[in-house]
Amino acid sequence: MKGVEVDSSARSYAPCCHPDTRKGLRDCITRWVDETPGPSRRRLFWLLGSAGVGKSAVAQTVAEEMKAVGRLGASLFFSRLSKRDDPDQVISTLAYQLAVRSQDYKRIITI
Repeated sequence: MKGVEVDSSARSYAPCCHPDTRKGLRDCITRWVDETPGPSRRRLFWLLGSAGVGKSAVAQTVAEEMKAVGRLGASLFFSRLSKRDDPDQVISTLAYQLAVRSQDYKRIITI
C-alpha cells in the first residue's frame, strides 16, 4: 500500500504534536520501545481514545522521532479519505518496509 509511511509525500499535513504537548505519553511510548526484550515485555502498545483526541498526532510524532534516531522499523497510517485503508495489505506493506530497511528482515522475508 503506497502513501502510508510516516514520511510519505502523499501524507502532506500529517498531524503531529507541538514539541511540548503530550510529552508524558510520548515518553511512555519511548520507554516501552526501549524495554528489554523478554517474556514479561508487553509486545503491543495500544493507543486508545475517542475520535479527534490526538492519537494520530501522537503516533506520527513518535514515528518521526524513532525514524530520526534510526529506530523505526515500519509505519502505516490508514486514510479513508485517500483510499489508503485496505486491511488486506497491512502485512505485506509492513513486511516490504522492514525488508527495505533491514538486510536481516529481507533475508527472512524472501526465504
